[in-house]
Parts: sequence; C-alpha cells; structure tokens
Amino acid sequence: FEILRADGTLDTVDANTPPPAGGWTALQFTRVSLGGLGIVTKIILNVQPRPWANTIQGGTQRYRWKDKASFVAGMQPLLTAAAAHDRLEIFFTPYAASWPLVENFLVLWWDTISNPNPQIPNSATSPDTACTLAQADKYGAEKIPSFGVPEIQALDSYIAAAVVTAAGLDVIESQAKTANKDYSDLWLTKASQVMFMSYFIELPNLDAAGIGKVWDGLDVVTQIVLKNGNFHIAAPMEFRFVKGGDSAMSSAYATTPGSYFVNLDLIGFVPEVPSGDYPAQLLQFFADVERQWVAMGGFPHNGKMYGFYDPTQPAGTHTAAFNDEFLSALGARRGARQQAYTNYRQSQDPNQVFYNQYLQSLLGS
Repeated sequence: FEILRADGTLDTVDANTPPPAGGWTALQFTRVSLGGLGIVTKIILNVQPRPWANTIQGGTQRYRWKDKASFVAGMQPLLTAAAAHDRLEIFFTPYAASWPLVENFLVLWWDTISNPNPQIPNSATSPDTACTLAQADKYGAEKIPSFGVPEIQALDSYIAAAVVTAAGLDVIESQAKTANKDYSDLWLTKASQVMFMSYFIELPNLDAAGIGKVWDGLDVVTQIVLKNGNFHIAAPMEFRFVKGGDSAMSSAYATTPGSYFVNLDLIGFVPEVPSGDYPAQLLQFFADVERQWVAMGGFPHNGKMYGFYDPTQPAGTHTAAFNDEFLSALGARRGARQQAYTNYRQSQDPNQVFYNQYLQSLLGS
C-alpha cells in the first residue's frame, strides 16, 4: 500500500514494514484500515496468471435441497471432492422448501484451467471488466429500471414474494451465462436499488458440521418468512465460502490457520429514500435475522448496512441501521484486535485528523 499520512508524507506499507508493538504487523491493520490510517493512493496485489481467455471457466447449476441433510450431502462434493469447484457463489430462495418440484438453490461456479483445450487467446474475447467499465465512466453495475420496488418492499404475500424471488434467480442465472460466454466472472452487470446486510460466520470446517451451520444461517430467514403475516423479502439470498485471514478489523478475522467462513447476504428492495425512511416492517425483518446471525458468532461486513437493533432492548424491537449501542457492543466483541488497531491508528495519526465522526461511530467510540 501507499498511504498519504496526516502529516503529508507518503508512506509504503508492505511485508517489510517494521512491525508495531504487540506482535502485529502493519499490513494486518492496513488491509482493512476503515479510512483511519490515511488516504490510500496505491495498492499492489498478487493476482493469478491468466494466459488464456478460457483459463477461467464458469457454469451454473440448479439444485433442490429441501432440508439440512440433503443440503450437506449436496454441498460437500462441490467443496471437498476431487472435482470440487475453485469458487462458488450460491443463491437461495427460502420459499421453495415445501414445494416438491422447485429447485431452491442456484450455484454459480468457476474453475481455473491451467492448460485449456482449445487455448483461446485473451485477445479473442472482449468481456466487461472493472477496468473497461471505469474507462467508460461506469462505476458499478448498470441500474435496472424499477422492478416494482414500491410494491416489493412492502410485500405481505408469501406467494407474491416467492414468484418475484424465483424471477430474481432467473435474472441472475441469465447474467452469469452471458458472462461465461466471454469467459468473464464479472457477471453482475445490472442491479437494482437495494439495502444489503452481509455477515461472516466462522465454520468449524468444510465438513458436515460446518456445512450444517451454513444451513442453520439460511434457515433463520426461512423460518421467519414462513410465519403467517410476517414481512416477506423478494430478493434471493446469497452466500459464498471465504478463507479466514489475520487482518485485524476484517469480519473474517480468524486465529485458526486454514479456517473458513460463510458469508451470508440478506438483500431487500428499497425505494430511493434515506435509510431512515425505510419501512418499519423491513427494518424489523433485518433486525430479527441479524439477532440470530450475531448469536451464531457472526460479524458484519464493514461496507454493508448492519446494526438494526439495540442489544440492550428485548427481541422484537428494531432501529435504523448503525445503532449506537450495537456498534459499541460490536467493538467489545472484537476486543483485543480492535484495541490493537486503535493503538496503531493513533501512532500513525496522533492528531486524530482521520478520526472523524463517522469512524468514531463505526468503532463504537
């Protein structure tokens, strides 16, 4: 990393940077700095070689896993068998478990093929990439015209929500198939206005116990939407498996080498209004899910919305996102690693130039 510090100096942080006190490295704080260490002006990454366009090959597959046992049995080969895929991105509808013929999981997969046959030159395809989009002044996915948002965000019909969620799976699969024709894994080229809560939950392993815990996280949402008269989301859920790491403020921070996390995403359609104006039913729904994901040991994605409840208040209550009491409790849960980050931040920014109100709130200070 190159970082412009508060005193105007340009600093480089890499594996050779002298470590701060406490057994941490500077990189462990810099990878997830939350803006508290300075202005990042350059990042150098290690990337995998891609000598051919079809070095990366992807596909899609639908599955019906109606309960925990079938989910574990179906997921394990995708993760640990000899033919396991290199990367998975999986979507789930919580409405189809009771329907005998409906597939409730959509798996997007990608594999790295070192010696593809035939070998298609990179120049033979022209997929959209983050770089080509940026050169065209396009940042992020193209916005899909209103998907009936005023109706969707206030759904109280199980059937209507199930139909719209199923249509969402079709849209995702269509975009993935289009990208795969160009050997591109940048499939999300169109998106809708949504609110987004994302949690990381550490797994005991990629075994039956670990995959069963993934099901438990998904089933939190299923059990809520099955309740009569409850609020219903209409966007598919999304999850992926990620390796744990040692970045101090990462939500996938782990002390066990080689550990894995599941990253669970809950998505809700919203109109273009301030988040404080989101419907109470929607906020309550997110709060109910979040309470249970936190109880499972989950930590929120730093770049998404979270903190929809006050942990000092009883279940069944909700607030707007980023509740102050929730953020304070989150800081306490991080414990020593957040304190180590704070010590390093203060050493790099002793005058607290970058310790603005937003960061203070985010850290529960």
